[in-house]
Amino acid sequence: MIKVAITGNIAAGKSTVEKILINQGYSVLNTDNVGHDLLDGKPDVFKSFPFYIDVAKEVLRAFKGYEILDESGRICRNKLGKLVFSDKTLLRRLESVIHPLVRLKIYEFFEEHKDETVVFVSVPQLYEAEMQYMFDKVLLVFSEDKYRYKRLLKRDGYTEEYASARINAQMSQVDKLLLCDDCIENDGTIGELKVRIAYLLNEYKHYKPKRVRKP
Repeated sequence: MIKVAITGNIAAGKSTVEKILINQGYSVLNTDNVGHDLLDGKPDVFKSFPFYIDVAKEVLRAFKGYEILDESGRICRNKLGKLVFSDKTLLRRLESVIHPLVRLKIYEFFEEHKDETVVFVSVPQLYEAEMQYMFDKVLLVFSEDKYRYKRLLKRDGYTEEYASARINAQMSQVDKLLLCDDCIENDGTIGELKVRIAYLLNEYKHYKPKRVRKP
């Protein structure tokens, strides 16, 4: 089984790549969704492990004194996001709670799909969290900042200030280009994107890992 990480900065087009792969029958795990489910307290995030971790409780403890709850008393991801993406120290605090469990979910996903030829995991914070060593290949979805900025402003709740904060909170795309194995540019049409994906899929199907990635 070839394990491919899909990464890229916000609004680069990772979700579009994921949808194309899913429509072609490939298994894809979205770790952003895993993080959201953990924060929302969903009990069925893990299928293979007989325990339940109250992530919301851990986050509330880590962010005691901060306004991150909605009117119903649940964690408001929008409030939490605006808080952590304006302060890198708080972002690291949140990641220290979420990332270990995301790693565990990735291992569970690998085990569930171990008989498949190629599987994909979308990890936006791949390099920041040093998760690249879990994969055989790293695929970077790249898009120029001006296009990413425009896409963000179309999303609900995104002001110019918040969009800039989200972009600036991440490792630069140039640095990621120097580290990744493959790159897909997503500044063209869907048709062009599908052609690039088809080429890489053919490469991955015939790829044989030459080394074990180590931290």
